[in-house]
Amino acid sequence: MAYFGIIIASFLFEIADFFKLAKRDKWKPFLRGILPFLTLISVGFSLFQGLGFTTSMNNSSALFVANVILLLSIEIGLFSDRLYSKKNIKPSIVLAGSFIFLIVVGTVLLKLPKATTQGISWVDAAFTATSAVSVTGLAINDTGKSFTFFGHVIILLLIQLGGLSMLVFTSFFSYFFKGKASYRENTYLSDFLGSDQFTDLLGLARKVVVFTLFMETLGAIIIYFSLPVLPDGNSFQERLFFSFFHAVSSFCNAGFSLLGNNLYDPLLRFNYVIHLVIGFLLVFGGLGYAIHFNIADFIKFKYYRLKFAFSKAKFFTEYHHVRLSLNSKMVLYTTISLIFIGWIFFLVAEWNRPTLQEHTSLFGKLVVSFFGSVSPRTAGFNTVDMAGLSMPVVFLTIMLMWVGASPASTGGGIKTSTFAVAVLNIWHSLTGRQKMHFAQREIEQSSVNRAFAIISLSLIIIGFAIIVLSILEPTMTFLSLAFEVFSAYSTVGLSLGVTAAFSDAGKLVLIIVMFVGRVGIFSLLSGLLAHKEPPIYDYPEDSILIN
Repeated sequence: MAYFGIIIASFLFEIADFFKLAKRDKWKPFLRGILPFLTLISVGFSLFQGLGFTTSMNNSSALFVANVILLLSIEIGLFSDRLYSKKNIKPSIVLAGSFIFLIVVGTVLLKLPKATTQGISWVDAAFTATSAVSVTGLAINDTGKSFTFFGHVIILLLIQLGGLSMLVFTSFFSYFFKGKASYRENTYLSDFLGSDQFTDLLGLARKVVVFTLFMETLGAIIIYFSLPVLPDGNSFQERLFFSFFHAVSSFCNAGFSLLGNNLYDPLLRFNYVIHLVIGFLLVFGGLGYAIHFNIADFIKFKYYRLKFAFSKAKFFTEYHHVRLSLNSKMVLYTTISLIFIGWIFFLVAEWNRPTLQEHTSLFGKLVVSFFGSVSPRTAGFNTVDMAGLSMPVVFLTIMLMWVGASPASTGGGIKTSTFAVAVLNIWHSLTGRQKMHFAQREIEQSSVNRAFAIISLSLIIIGFAIIVLSILEPTMTFLSLAFEVFSAYSTVGLSLGVTAAFSDAGKLVLIIVMFVGRVGIFSLLSGLLAHKEPPIYDYPEDSILIN
């Protein structure tokens, strides 16, 4: 009865919100806002029934999930609309608040009896919700066996919302509700997406959502047709959900899997097609939306220039010149370099070890090594036994985890551009050059200062967390603790197999580290601290001995 009461209450809240929206914005925005959701519910509900989810998910469960999604979407959209109108609220604080909101809601939903097979503690529910929202992938419980289908849906939604960010998600729905963005809403979106444009940012948010869903759907289709027989059921709907779950988890760089041993499970251990599909989804998800769109515009420009090669006037009249941005070049060069270096290092270091010896073909060894280079950069999927890796590869994995993905992406870490600027700064300092150049551009000193601050703060947070955990978990080795903290801060999800052994206090520390790593310690602190206006005067310069 209580369960049906929640469903009825959710309907009442929806109706109340709909009429508030209609009264405030008249019927045209009201219809524009309600129709997509009604379509989503009707199509989704019919799809669940048509696919035969009656055994694993009854009608009331499907109705409950649909209403929760609808209710939260409307409430968050309306709340963010009011929040955007407030003054003196910095984008980083809005972002942090949206993640906290998602974590709290996710914790409550995962604690429901219908979400788990045997019930979990509040700490474990909060840990799983935080890991999903921060797209980390660290898991205390076996995701496939400890959670029901309802729990899997909740985790999947948390991953999707956490990967896209609530700012993008609410802006996407704001596009339907209002069709336009306020000045401050544009400011928040521009800051999160790392976009230089300040107009039509709702359109950009729509492109982000559509691109994400397209990549995830494409990945799910390939995974579906590459799957062997599933151990817990081989029906169409079970294979379809399995494929979509792993595609979303891959593109969002989450690393959650419905298999007990992740991709190292015997079911997929030698399925190199799925390894490659997930590996490329990890790379694309970790590049960042600004990079994707810049590359797409650049390719489009090259295509039209070739198409109108014999009518230059028409071409240059209708299409403006597009080039790869400095950020795109730096991210692409750094990403390719890290993948190649990690790939070769993994292949050489593990060639004569059991990690690669069980893969008899050269192609299998190459694929596993490639995945071992890609996954540590904020993904968390593993195709090998992590506890069986050689010490050099473990340290390489820690290094790759720390660097992470690229800015404005679904991944974490200090980011590839930060690492690249730091390396360039070291090189220019060693060669005695005062100004930093890359790709025939001079890098602003403010970018160098920001990179130094991000690196320093990350090491301080990681070091402090390791010290605290070494006190709380005295039986664990330093390497295991360090690996776990680097994985949590960089929102990776890889582990040497000790996550479930942490005490509740240790889990709470990792929850904080995952949250800080997802929001970004630099962004979080800069949002909390008041910014001072620069003085109108300058002091005399002097030098400090640094050796």
